[in-house]
Amino acid sequence: MWKQDKLRRRSLTGPTVIGDYVAVGDYAGYIHLLSRADGSIVGRVRVDSDGIQVPPAALSGNRLLVLGAGGKLAFYQIESLGDRF
Repeated sequence: MWKQDKLRRRSLTGPTVIGDYVAVGDYAGYIHLLSRADGSIVGRVRVDSDGIQVPPAALSGNRLLVLGAGGKLAFYQIESLGDRF
């Protein structure tokens, strides 16, 4: 069990498990990719400056679909632990 304090007060979406990772969105429009093993942040990307209000969707093959509050739809392929997406 772990805790991630660096994302405090970021109004996170619900978590989505995708392979060895947990993905969450925030009010500023970032998707944060965390290691399931220890909670460390292994990747981050801004999707929509209007924020993200719904959890990202995990698809087969370590793919992630994200809908921003401003209507932007983004698709990511997660490669391997430690790689930025």
